[in-house]
Amino acid sequence: MSTTQVVNPRLSSIVVGKFGENQMVKGWHEREVDGRSGIPYRASGGESVFYLKHPPLATKLYLLLSAPVGLRSTPLDGRIVIDKLKYQLPLAVDGWVLRTFPIECAKQAIRIKLMISDPVVPDTVLHNGDARALGWFLSAVWQE
Repeated sequence: MSTTQVVNPRLSSIVVGKFGENQMVKGWHEREVDGRSGIPYRASGGESVFYLKHPPLATKLYLLLSAPVGLRSTPLDGRIVIDKLKYQLPLAVDGWVLRTFPIECAKQAIRIKLMISDPVVPDTVLHNGDARALGWFLSAVWQE
């Protein structure tokens, strides 16, 4: 997982496999590709952080994400914190979905943290030796 710190991000969006991955600074697993759709993504851990440059007129944050809910009997649930504002982020499907959150920030850069208290560990279900704690799968994030 990446641990590099970025405090002054240069980009206001991230597209995994294209640009902005250096702004994913804490708790992210290496890039993978969804075998069903070919969409590149990075899995979050129990607590993952990224930064975005914040355009002055942007009021919404968009996330294209999925989750390993096929490996558990309950939805993946947690929170997203955009600077200091907290929102629930439930996900009960393992297909790709778009989630939108309001941005109420006057700063030039925003910090986004994804938190999940009960991440998925593939080895507990598949017995495949994959002991990573997996949260949401993030493919893209942008602001408008």
